[in-house]
Amino acid sequence: MGAYENPIASWPEGIMRYEESFERATRENATRHDIGPDAGTTIERATSKPPEYVYGIPLPDLGEGDPLARIEAVWNQFHPCWQQGTSQREGGSEVKWI
Repeated sequence: MGAYENPIASWPEGIMRYEESFERATRENATRHDIGPDAGTTIERATSKPPEYVYGIPLPDLGEGDPLARIEAVWNQFHPCWQQGTSQREGGSEVKWI
Protein backbone atom coordinates (compact mmCIF):
# COMPACT_ATOMS: atom_id res chain seq x y z
CA MET A 1 0.00 0.00 0.00
CA GLY A 2 1.29 3.44 -0.87
CA ALA A 3 3.87 2.32 -3.45
CA TYR A 4 2.16 3.92 -6.46
CA GLU A 5 3.29 7.39 -7.45
CA ASN A 6 2.05 9.68 -10.17
CA PRO A 7 4.74 12.38 -10.33
CA ILE A 8 4.15 15.77 -11.89
CA ALA A 9 6.73 16.45 -14.57
CA SER A 10 7.29 18.97 -17.33
CA TRP A 11 6.28 18.11 -20.88
CA PRO A 12 9.28 18.49 -23.20
CA GLU A 13 8.89 20.90 -26.13
CA GLY A 14 8.56 19.42 -29.60
CA ILE A 15 6.98 16.07 -28.68
CA MET A 16 3.57 17.02 -29.98
CA ARG A 17 2.74 19.53 -32.70
CA TYR A 18 -0.57 20.92 -33.87
CA GLU A 19 -1.24 22.07 -37.41
CA GLU A 20 -0.15 25.64 -38.10
CA SER A 21 -3.71 27.03 -38.28
CA PHE A 22 -4.48 25.60 -34.82
CA GLU A 23 -1.28 27.06 -33.36
CA ARG A 24 -1.98 30.45 -34.98
CA ALA A 25 -5.56 30.45 -33.58
CA THR A 26 -4.18 29.54 -30.15
CA ARG A 27 -1.80 32.53 -30.24
CA GLU A 28 -4.66 34.82 -31.33
CA ASN A 29 -6.90 33.46 -28.56
CA ALA A 30 -4.51 34.86 -25.95
CA THR A 31 -5.97 38.32 -26.64
CA ARG A 32 -9.42 37.21 -27.83
CA HIS A 33 -10.81 35.22 -24.88
CA ASP A 34 -10.99 35.65 -21.13
CA ILE A 35 -12.81 34.33 -18.05
CA GLY A 36 -16.14 36.01 -17.35
CA PRO A 37 -16.56 37.78 -14.01
CA ASP A 38 -19.78 36.06 -12.96
CA ALA A 39 -19.76 32.33 -13.59
CA GLY A 40 -16.15 31.65 -14.56
CA THR A 41 -17.01 30.79 -18.15
CA THR A 42 -15.10 31.75 -21.26
CA ILE A 43 -16.05 35.04 -22.90
CA GLU A 44 -14.92 37.06 -25.89
CA ARG A 45 -13.14 40.17 -24.64
CA ALA A 46 -14.69 42.31 -27.40
CA THR A 47 -18.29 41.45 -26.49
CA SER A 48 -18.12 40.03 -22.94
CA LYS A 49 -20.31 37.19 -24.22
CA PRO A 50 -19.56 33.47 -24.57
CA PRO A 51 -17.91 32.68 -27.90
CA GLU A 52 -20.02 30.86 -30.48
CA TYR A 53 -17.00 28.87 -31.63
CA VAL A 54 -13.41 28.47 -30.50
CA TYR A 55 -10.61 27.08 -32.62
CA GLY A 56 -7.33 26.49 -30.86
CA ILE A 57 -6.68 26.48 -27.15
CA PRO A 58 -9.03 29.15 -25.75
CA LEU A 59 -6.89 30.51 -22.90
CA PRO A 60 -3.26 29.66 -23.71
CA ASP A 61 -1.39 32.02 -21.38
CA LEU A 62 -1.51 30.49 -17.91
CA GLY A 63 0.63 32.46 -15.53
CA GLU A 64 2.06 31.54 -12.17
CA GLY A 65 0.37 33.74 -9.60
CA ASP A 66 -2.68 34.30 -11.82
CA PRO A 67 -5.71 33.69 -9.58
CA LEU A 68 -7.74 32.51 -12.60
CA ALA A 69 -5.09 30.11 -13.95
CA ARG A 70 -6.77 27.02 -12.50
CA ILE A 71 -10.11 27.97 -14.10
CA GLU A 72 -8.36 28.70 -17.40
CA ALA A 73 -6.59 25.33 -17.27
CA VAL A 74 -9.91 23.54 -16.76
CA TRP A 75 -11.47 25.39 -19.71
CA ASN A 76 -8.48 24.54 -21.90
CA GLN A 77 -8.98 20.88 -21.07
CA PHE A 78 -12.77 20.67 -21.34
CA HIS A 79 -13.69 23.35 -23.88
CA PRO A 80 -13.86 20.86 -26.79
CA CYS A 81 -16.39 18.77 -24.83
CA TRP A 82 -18.41 21.85 -23.89
CA GLN A 83 -18.37 23.04 -27.51
CA GLN A 84 -19.60 19.62 -28.65
CA GLY A 85 -22.35 19.69 -26.04
CA THR A 86 -23.75 22.95 -27.37
CA SER A 87 -24.42 21.46 -30.78
CA GLN A 88 -27.95 20.75 -31.97
CA ARG A 89 -27.46 16.99 -32.06
CA GLU A 90 -29.67 15.00 -29.74
CA GLY A 91 -27.68 14.04 -26.70
CA GLY A 92 -24.89 16.49 -27.51
CA SER A 93 -22.40 13.93 -28.77
CA GLU A 94 -22.02 11.26 -31.36
CA VAL A 95 -20.91 7.69 -30.66
CA LYS A 96 -19.75 5.47 -33.51
CA TRP A 97 -19.71 1.79 -32.69
CA ILE A 98 -17.14 -0.19 -34.62
